Amino acid sequence: MQAVSDGANFGIPGKRHARDPSWEVMIVLSWYKGRYDKIFSDCQQVDSILIEASMPGINFMPVYVCRKPKMPVKDIWTYLKYY
Repeated sequence: MQAVSDGANFGIPGKRHARDPSWEVMIVLSWYKGRYDKIFSDCQQVDSILIEASMPGINFMPVYVCRKPKMPVKDIWTYLKYY
């Protein structure tokens, strides 16, 4: 198992990660569940974590377990990465 971030990583995972079976299930910390609903058939909130240094009103970040990808890993990666 490994951690992969979608932010500011310049597409680092590349081909090696495209073969990684761990993409079948992702643990996601995000305020934007809709993003993950588009790429996984099953995306359920399981918890939330306190972000003490966040802006007022958004102190808790949801934690999701997302399963059953709707697209190949290379497409998931293209959809999620940002700089």
